[in-house]
Amino acid sequence: MEDYIFCRIAVGTSGCWKMWETSQTIAFLDINPVSRYHTLVIPKKHYANIFDIPDDELREVASAVGEIAKRFKEKLGVSHKQILSNNGREAQQEVLHLHFHLIPRSSGDGNNLRWKTIRPSREEFEEMASILNT
Repeated sequence: MEDYIFCRIAVGTSGCWKMWETSQTIAFLDINPVSRYHTLVIPKKHYANIFDIPDDELREVASAVGEIAKRFKEKLGVSHKQILSNNGREAQQEVLHLHFHLIPRSSGDGNNLRWKTIRPSREEFEEMASILNT
């Protein structure tokens, strides 16, 4: 799947500013950051999104996300960050290789997300919970 830039980064045929690597994951600085130290964490194997990756490999990626978050706090004093993963084009996933963004945040940085919220009724909440719990 070397069609995707993240696949090329994972196998070393495209460069990056790497900051963490294990046998299954790699973390590197985002080339289009929204803040300093904006980092991407990816599995080395190609998986389009969170629905494709086996659970054991997802745990490895999650562990790497946690390690990078701790590094932000220990090395940079950054304890406010967003951790995001868009899965699917309708969720604004641009590179179809599973990845997580770790974005350091600070007051007044101008990168606020604003979601349009919905107002489900009590019955709708009951129905949603019932569907997801079966």
